[in-house]
Amino acid sequence: LSFLVENVDGHQSLFAVQPSMSLYGNLAFTVAPDAFGNATFRITLLDSGGTARGGIDRSEPQYFTIEIQPVNDRPTILPIPPIVSVVQYSGNYTQAFVGNWSVGPANEADQTYSFLVATDQPSLFAMLPSIDTAGILSFG
Repeated sequence: LSFLVENVDGHQSLFAVQPSMSLYGNLAFTVAPDAFGNATFRITLLDSGGTARGGIDRSEPQYFTIEIQPVNDRPTILPIPPIVSVVQYSGNYTQAFVGNWSVGPANEADQTYSFLVATDQPSLFAMLPSIDTAGILSFG
């Protein structure tokens, strides 16, 4: 006996390893990175009896759908300058700092974001550093 698993809607790109069924009926597949959506399959059970003398070696096909839910991908930020240098008592600092970032792929474009800024020397600042949603660094 063996199972024949066929993708019937052309969504093979959702899988790094296409679905297959073991002799014991265990379904196995590997989802492609960043893939999400639905794929429909036809599964047929085959036997070794052949088709001679009018024999039928396969079951009626059954259909099933695999639904792959999207996950929240990690946001990305391009490298930023490692040091911002200012003169003591120079007042408030406000400059463009982060030039390129992404909340994730297109299906996550509606997400909101913020930058988390931390310092190990808060006593150096009258106003703690922060980065706004336009990528502007401010501190005083």
